[in-house]
Amino acid sequence: ASTTVSGDVATLTLEIQYKNHNLIFKETDTMPLKVEVYFNLKKKYEFNIYLKDWTDKISSFFGIKFIKIGNIEFDTKYGIQSKESELVIQLLNDNLISEEILRNELYSLILNYDQNTKTHKLLTVKDRNTKEIKAMTELVDLEFHIVDSFIKQGLIL
Repeated sequence: ASTTVSGDVATLTLEIQYKNHNLIFKETDTMPLKVEVYFNLKKKYEFNIYLKDWTDKISSFFGIKFIKIGNIEFDTKYGIQSKESELVIQLLNDNLISEEILRNELYSLILNYDQNTKTHKLLTVKDRNTKEIKAMTELVDLEFHIVDSFIKQGLIL
């Protein structure tokens, strides 16, 4: 943990290793809880799963389409964008993953490819009010399930 000039805790970082991947949990006084996991995937996959807000209603009005997974509650609450719709649908059709996202009201789940490092980063953003042990363990379980799903789908090099 680092401290501010006044001595308050500014950043808390926790790393958990799971099946040769480091899950890096970060939270600061001013930023929400984030989890980062880095992967070497076979293709340049990217997706963005996020809580919908009023701007998405406007986007829908103008014809912007979101990927649907067939779960009415999930499709209503979350916007999904990706060029690899099959990947994200397969990931979210795992009920453990989609139900954990819904139950924990994650703000976003983003998979990006970094051209410079040739790696993928999965960034999960929760909120600034995660204080309960149960919510934290569910978030760890979610990250484990995503790693397992990528392994099961044969995506990881």
